[in-house]
Amino acid sequence: MPRQLLVLLVPLDGSPLAELALPHAAFLAKRLRARILLLRVNPEIGAGVDPYTIRRLAEEDSARAHAYLDVQQQKLGQAGLAAEGIIRVGDPVPTITAVVRERSVSYVVMTTHGRSGLQRALFGSVADGVIRESPVPVVVIRPSQPLPSQFAHLAAHVH
Repeated sequence: MPRQLLVLLVPLDGSPLAELALPHAAFLAKRLRARILLLRVNPEIGAGVDPYTIRRLAEEDSARAHAYLDVQQQKLGQAGLAAEGIIRVGDPVPTITAVVRERSVSYVVMTTHGRSGLQRALFGSVADGVIRESPVPVVVIRPSQPLPSQFAHLAAHVH
């Protein structure tokens, strides 16, 4: 019976900070022979907006998210990795954990702002929420965390 591939989920919000997880995910995917699943969670458009505007804004958000994920998939492809991108709408933490369950994810790989103390209490953290709610291990990358040297070349492709 063939061994089932592991799946690494990388939540991306379009920021350079979130993208710092990509070289680390690439490193792990190469080591573990895992697939990478890129997730973009778009926010829900607020109440009080007319239906036409909601639909137009949602379509624009979706188009931007698809273009963004296509670029990230191409970068991973240049590093010899297969990646799939998916888009969901909702609150990030429950949406990420729902995708973990739906897609049989093995690990979540994501960055954190590295806030502590009062900032963390005031602003919260998507990474903290995912760590608390995820049914699978979460690999949290701090922005200053270097990539293992033998895989530093991957950063040129996926960052």
